Amino acid sequence: MEELDRLQQAMQLLHWKRPESVPFPSVQKRYVGRRPLKGAGGHSPPTYVIQEVPGDRQEEAIRLMADVFLREEPLTAAFRITDDPEPKSERLQRVVSVVRKFEALVQPDVFERFGVREYLSAVGLVVAHEHRGQGLGEQLLRARWQLGRSLGLRATATMFTGPASQLLARRAGFHTLAEARYVDQEQPAVRAITGASCMKIMAAALE
Repeated sequence: MEELDRLQQAMQLLHWKRPESVPFPSVQKRYVGRRPLKGAGGHSPPTYVIQEVPGDRQEEAIRLMADVFLREEPLTAAFRITDDPEPKSERLQRVVSVVRKFEALVQPDVFERFGVREYLSAVGLVVAHEHRGQGLGEQLLRARWQLGRSLGLRATATMFTGPASQLLARRAGFHTLAEARYVDQEQPAVRAITGASCMKIMAAALE
């Protein structure tokens, strides 16, 4: 439960107010996968609903982040966040420090570049193992266009830390604004990352 508690605390720090005119959750689109699910007994690809997480499934989503994302994301895996029982641990602070230093050194001015006062961002792109290979990662990123427009946001920007998410972002229409190689970072744990070469800030206009 420690990982779940940490993620819930992090989510409570977000202070953006949704326009009352935009319903929640908003169903963005239905998407037919690429192949039948293994062991499901069917012969047709599954149909997915790409939407914001409804209230009764938020804990399930946070658990997916804790059990899968934190173990696979390069930075949190490098510092073995899931092995640390403390919600505000030194390991977590090291991850935050790496991110902030990267942003301070190479963070492009997204506001000026896109001529906006606010933009849509996100933390943690993850798909459950049994649903991988269906194209869901790219669809989740593409959903930002419809969601952003409905919320009156005209740009989106996110830090992508792994090669798979960076590739998906590029396919979805994101462009790299800044990047930093892991081997150039101060923290030995970060320099030792071998499954990815760099972290990138990638952005797109929601037009």
